[in-house]
Amino acid sequence: MKSRFIGALFLVLIGIFLGLLTEQPLLLGLLGLAVGCYYALLDLSLKKVTHRRLIGSSIGGVTGFVLGILTILSILQAITYFRLAPFELEGTFLATLVFTLFAFTFFGFYLGSLYIKKMEQGIRESQERAAQISPKLLDTSVIIDGRIAEIIEIGFLEGQFIVPKFIIKEMQNMADSGDRLKRERGRRGLDILNRMRADLPVDIIITDIDYPHISEVDSKLVAAAEELGAKIATNDFNLNKVAKLEGVQVLNINELSNAVKPVYIPGETFEIEVIKEGEEDEQGVGYLEDGTMVVVEDGQNHVGDTINVTVTSVIQTSAGRMIFTEAGRIED
Repeated sequence: MKSRFIGALFLVLIGIFLGLLTEQPLLLGLLGLAVGCYYALLDLSLKKVTHRRLIGSSIGGVTGFVLGILTILSILQAITYFRLAPFELEGTFLATLVFTLFAFTFFGFYLGSLYIKKMEQGIRESQERAAQISPKLLDTSVIIDGRIAEIIEIGFLEGQFIVPKFIIKEMQNMADSGDRLKRERGRRGLDILNRMRADLPVDIIITDIDYPHISEVDSKLVAAAEELGAKIATNDFNLNKVAKLEGVQVLNINELSNAVKPVYIPGETFEIEVIKEGEEDEQGVGYLEDGTMVVVEDGQNHVGDTINVTVTSVIQTSAGRMIFTEAGRIED
């Protein structure tokens, strides 16, 4: 407090001294007092600001100071050019120029500080929103499936997505497998994960978290989810059950897919191509674009044909939705 008072008093004395030189001691003394008070308030406020806001304020103050100098030079140039008044730096005129410079500097400092303050507030709100969103642990099945990348890309899932290294190791083992199908699935999973990290506007975090005393990958995922407070994104039916038993939230992509499939009610008609015979006599089977199985009664003789069918019932199974229909006429 004492240093602020001394600094303010020093600026007042400078103002009075300049006032004596220009025969305007009262005016410049008051100006010195104003600048001194401003100095004291500025020094006090800087005790509470962040380094980022201090830098922003300084840049704004310097910018305002430069604009003030340019404005003063423009005023002096105009006075000289148009000869609006004798070009003499009288006390009142000098005080006006100093006040102009002070005003530009002050508003530059204020606007710079205000801009940084709003930016910090936006960052803080963004961090608070991110903290409220649970991270998601990605398991092998959901990465290989690939639909998770599209769901993230269109904004239906947000936050942090975590891939433990034991999941990557599992996909590497699959990619090195002697079984062709496993090898292709493992390579596909690694390729999709690389694309997700490179292209998606979210954090894909690779973590070293591991549980050497646990042998099963599914159990490791459940333990990691409990430790991190995360949800598990999976397509694995057994992992889905185990995680729910342990109280861990699960995001099952297959369940999401079933939830957004078109709803068909008994009596509704649509076209379907019968592609094979069904398990029961006289049945045919077709598939909708989303993979939903359609069982067609009396459809066995229409294999290879596109026909109108009428919905009789819809059954939800653990493997997905099945639609039972009756065959109508053949399309020409």
